[in-house]
Amino acid sequence: MKGCVRRLAALCVVLAVIFSSSVIFAKPADSNEYEYRYPFSSDISMTGRYSQMSESFVTGNWEILEASLVLEYAATPLILNQKASLTVLLNGNPVTSVPVVKSQGARQSVRISLPARSVQTKGANTLSFQADFHSDGEACVDAASQSNWLNVFRESAVQIRYRPLTPCTNIAEFYQCFSSIEALSNHQSAFFVPPNPNVQELTTLALASGISSAAVMDYQNLTLLPAANAQDVLKKKYAVYVSGYERLLPEIKAAMSQNQQELAQKGTVLALVRLGNTHLLVLTGTGDLSDAGIVLSNPDFMRQFLSDTKALSDSEEYRMPESAVAQYVPLTESGVLVKGNFRQTADFYVEYPKNRTLSESSEMSLDFRYAENLDFTRSLVTVFLNGQPVASKKLTKENARGDHLVFSLPNTIKITGSFSVKITFDLSAGENWCELTAEEMPWAYVEKTSMLKLNSIDQSELLFENFPSPFVRDNSLDHLVILLPDSPNQADLTVMNRVMMTLGRYAKGNRGSVRVAFFSQPGDLKEANVIAIGTASRNKIITEQKKLLPFSFQADGSTVLSNSKMLVDPQYGTTLGIGQIVRSPYSGTVRKALLVLTGANDSAMLKTADSLGTEQGLWALTGNAFAADPDEVFCYEYPIEEGNSSMPAKKSSQPSDNRSVLIWMAASVFSLALLSAGLLWMKYRRKRNL
Repeated sequence: MKGCVRRLAALCVVLAVIFSSSVIFAKPADSNEYEYRYPFSSDISMTGRYSQMSESFVTGNWEILEASLVLEYAATPLILNQKASLTVLLNGNPVTSVPVVKSQGARQSVRISLPARSVQTKGANTLSFQADFHSDGEACVDAASQSNWLNVFRESAVQIRYRPLTPCTNIAEFYQCFSSIEALSNHQSAFFVPPNPNVQELTTLALASGISSAAVMDYQNLTLLPAANAQDVLKKKYAVYVSGYERLLPEIKAAMSQNQQELAQKGTVLALVRLGNTHLLVLTGTGDLSDAGIVLSNPDFMRQFLSDTKALSDSEEYRMPESAVAQYVPLTESGVLVKGNFRQTADFYVEYPKNRTLSESSEMSLDFRYAENLDFTRSLVTVFLNGQPVASKKLTKENARGDHLVFSLPNTIKITGSFSVKITFDLSAGENWCELTAEEMPWAYVEKTSMLKLNSIDQSELLFENFPSPFVRDNSLDHLVILLPDSPNQADLTVMNRVMMTLGRYAKGNRGSVRVAFFSQPGDLKEANVIAIGTASRNKIITEQKKLLPFSFQADGSTVLSNSKMLVDPQYGTTLGIGQIVRSPYSGTVRKALLVLTGANDSAMLKTADSLGTEQGLWALTGNAFAADPDEVFCYEYPIEEGNSSMPAKKSSQPSDNRSVLIWMAASVFSLALLSAGLLWMKYRRKRNL
């Protein structure tokens, strides 16, 4: 069987830095303190006489009590102990230099104290590492030798002891607490609905999926749970409860103030209450609750609510302004400096809609300058796109104070969605580089005027490489309909919630449309991108579109059947979660998609959420169908077939048009055949007469 391969490794590393789910938390004895351990995103190798690397980590609104770095590494056995060193910088400021000890290449560990006051609680923190070591040879001869190496292992980690500072006394603070690092990593946040939620409550939650974009990491831990009683809600520290006013639990209604209750009886309200030790945001009302979900998908707006109550009005606009896909994108907002001998690198990550593929005439304009003391016979700049070289230029002394490189992005490299740009400078300082002082150290600077001109086309291929396209188009949900069994169980809600949290991650705005419906009343699907969720025996689409879907099930839905690319044992088929994306048979001439997430049972179906419900799982998917067992995910690409809708077709104002066209075409072909036969008969008759 063909296993899934990870795509765009460079992007995965960047995403892992920001969104890694491997953050480890532990609760110290003091209940107001936490410990935060952030492992490195990957193993990193440093080679050459001088080498440098960097790693990033983020924090929350915390009081940093203590910070340290645990570094796991192995170094070449050829180093000279008295000269080899590793310098650590935090946010550009030197922290310490430690000797690199010779140990025949064996793994070593060192703990380095980091100044707590230097850890930023807004934005990302950058740890930089500069290796400087000689091998047992002439110092100026082995500068670029691959025998000089230092491997830093991913088990290295930043460790922080901290105390959260957000008090959670109003809606804005609750929003921050609900999606905070410590809350999500400790599974302290959840959405709740009444038992047997209706489509309005579920649609409100689907519209609120944009809240995942406010989470720095671990957004997949925003769970959706039914609350049969108040004790269910009390299991979480932070909770969002969505319910029509008439269906509110008595304990929750009693916790609301009189003003909050009166506002809920007149319309829709966001009410922050305290229920035991739980901070609870209640989204309720007597009318349509959809505006409440739209508001939750607008992080900037939610941070403006500085009271415990927000009544929503039909006269207010809660959707974010519509923004076009940017054509001109700056490479860096502030400029980037690199310094040191030999190869120095500046890495950039360009966010772009996942449904967009770069087209011809896309360009990059790179502005940069560099030191004038280089050996210009051996110094150059090279640009890499997703790890592939695309342009280079030799550095010259005449242009040192202001150089420029403009080139077209090659159409031989297919770039869809976000991508990475790496700028490398090979800086050779001549024969006496060993004697250079810090002031004379070669350097290069990427100017903030550097720009990308991005022309793109809408990506129409229905492949998981392009997911969440077409469900998210140009950063907005695109006419999305979620179909669920008539009485969705916990597994159905979990899959829906986790997929929606991923879609919300990519939907940068809240202007898109989404609707939840049950299979018995799907509503109008002619212009909809459809996601159908449910086990094979409860998913109506499985039987309706059996010929269209690559994977099918036994008539009773008990197991997955073999197909042209995967041989499935009946017992093994009961363990497989199946995800498959095809052209929607309901959309007619409008090209929309149908995604079916299913399995023979709930535990099998839940495996589809492990792939589509996390960014790490999503990056592993290829093709248009996958089968996930308890240990592995298998991806396949099947030919796209057009299916027929079992839904009633829209009546035409001229119902006989199609039939008339067919009759006319048949008559025309028959007439031409008769005419041709007649002409041939006359031709050969004339020849015989001659």
